[in-house]
Amino acid sequence: GVRKQVDGSVRVFLGFPLEAVANAADREAIIQTTLAACEQPVPPCPWDLDGSGTVDLGDVNLVLFNFGNVGAPGIPGDGDGSGTVDLTDLNGVLFNFGMVCP
Repeated sequence: GVRKQVDGSVRVFLGFPLEAVANAADREAIIQTTLAACEQPVPPCPWDLDGSGTVDLGDVNLVLFNFGNVGAPGIPGDGDGSGTVDLTDLNGVLFNFGMVCP
């Protein structure tokens, strides 16, 4: 997944080392797709999963209630857009806990 951070930086989580892709054309396709994803608009407070304006217990509960669910990216509780509600989502909410959204 690709996540723009509050400070404007970008973190890319491929789930595998890019060097593990043997074909150079495939590596380039992954890079281009990732760069295109980085240009998509990101909500001002991506870990405010319930839209309350604050990253709080409502968001933690949303992740915990949906933990382990798999579906289309953006399912309830899927803060990183991976299509799975997992530890990455829980960590994202906990790391940003207390953030007041603009």
